[in-house]
Amino acid sequence: MESYWIDNIYNLIRDFSNIDDQRKNWLGLNPNKVSSYYEDINMLDDNCFDDFIAEWRNKNMDKKTLKEMARFRKILNSYEDNIHQKEWGDEKVLDDPNWIRVVMQAKKTIDVWKV
Repeated sequence: MESYWIDNIYNLIRDFSNIDDQRKNWLGLNPNKVSSYYEDINMLDDNCFDDFIAEWRNKNMDKKTLKEMARFRKILNSYEDNIHQKEWGDEKVLDDPNWIRVVMQAKKTIDVWKV
């Protein structure tokens, strides 16, 4: 796997794992970076996250990381399905206990991932 792809996915999941940074970036409190829930989701898609997981599996890379990464994807997909029905803004997402589950799984993924 190309190192830039690994780095990009790692950094994106790390961003998902930090709710304080999300709050600053999504609510316009960070003068250096502006983002949103939808932009962060799109960044994962733009970086072919599902293909990345499949490639990780095919290359027989660290199984513990794969397990947590796949779990992160599953929880995120479930959240996405629910959020699209509600049409919530960023602030509402940040306050949602179900979003905290996504954040916590991203943290677990980063914690086991050896970069």
